[in-house]
Amino acid sequence: MPKITKIYTAHKIFKTPTYLTQINSIYFLLTAFSFKIYLNFITFLLYTPYLSLTLIPIIKYCQKFSHDLSTISKKQLNPKKYTQITQNYD
Repeated sequence: MPKITKIYTAHKIFKTPTYLTQINSIYFLLTAFSFKIYLNFITFLLYTPYLSLTLIPIIKYCQKFSHDLSTISKKQLNPKKYTQITQNYD
């Protein structure tokens, strides 16, 4: 059996009910988590110019690729219409 050590929690020190300390600890965890998200957001804002410089060509390529895919799917759905258009352009 593992050795059980005595842990002094807040409800033992301040004689408050356990559910209140659980709520407080959950609230503390949530605030710490939101603060971490806030810090991440600040760093994201700081790094956005550098990120945008690298992301712009990638986004443009993805847009072009999706456009190509959509035209291919349209051609497959309605081949007659697109063959006529291509013949007119030729």
